[in-house]
Amino acid sequence: MLRGYEIRADTIEDVDKCITIVAQSQVTMPYPMLRKRLAIMATLVIKPSGEGENDMDIRMQSLARSLEEFPADIVSYAITQVERTQKFWPSFAEFYTHISSRLQRREYLMRDLIKLRVDMTANLQ
Repeated sequence: MLRGYEIRADTIEDVDKCITIVAQSQVTMPYPMLRKRLAIMATLVIKPSGEGENDMDIRMQSLARSLEEFPADIVSYAITQVERTQKFWPSFAEFYTHISSRLQRREYLMRDLIKLRVDMTANLQ
């Protein structure tokens, strides 16, 4: 059992399948989809006063570019949480608060799976 996860992987092939699944979960959200999600969010929060449409577009571009480096499901979760908890247009930090712990757990899972694979391979020799 890996730290905090119950994964039954008794063979190297099983571990390889797990590694593949975790690697696939790292796929990022495409920029156009991020822009669409942020545009929807913009209708749910109070935008900065005195800003025009062009200013808001620049904010969304910047935020989408910052968020597109993270896994899609984690970003989607973060956007949903921000929509539910923020009244005003959020900063990147407010999203990252929801991203960081989930991302770290996933990175630890991948690290532990790779270590398990190395250990299993070493035991074959």
